[in-house]
Amino acid sequence: MIAGGGLGGGLGATSLMLQERLSLLNESLQGAEQREAQVEEAQRLRHQRHVAALRHLTGQVKAALEKIEEGTYGRCDACGREIPKGELTREPATTLCPPCRGHDAPSD
Repeated sequence: MIAGGGLGGGLGATSLMLQERLSLLNESLQGAEQREAQVEEAQRLRHQRHVAALRHLTGQVKAALEKIEEGTYGRCDACGREIPKGELTREPATTLCPPCRGHDAPSD
């Protein structure tokens, strides 16, 4: 018989306690929802970077295949020098020699 006041003045205190609890829960929920949005945004950005990387690699492989067909595979796109065999073995789709990429050629 709570509705009729069988608990007397205790309902006012209970109501106040529940209102405070609801306020704290709403604050927590709002914070959780904001964090969820941040997590979703971070995941979306990671996914976009992954897709961009895959597109870049796909383009490199297509370019290498075209160079094979043209007979220019293994030649640096920037300077025209031969790309060391070890570089092509490590990364067959490379189109730049180590100096043009800004790296020293490792010894083969």
